[in-house]
Amino acid sequence: MSLLKPLSRKQIQANFDEALKNAVDLGLWPPSDQGFNYEVDRALRQLAKSYPSIDGSLITSAKLALAEQFDGTALARREAERAEEIERLLAERS
Repeated sequence: MSLLKPLSRKQIQANFDEALKNAVDLGLWPPSDQGFNYEVDRALRQLAKSYPSIDGSLITSAKLALAEQFDGTALARREAERAEEIERLLAERS
């Protein structure tokens, strides 16, 4: 159980803007407490790893990952993948 208050969308967006700038300008990975889901964190890390030769498509991917965090697409995708995995495992047992 987390004792920290969840971050607002505005706070997460501000954290993302800073993390994106740091990844592009300095090659820094985002801190772990920024309110990002796995996909956003992974996209920002991939972007930072590409420093100093930044690929514009990685910036687009990071922005898309954040949009999907906000609109629920990422969560829905993970839930669907888990449901499929459960069905596969149950089918293997029968």
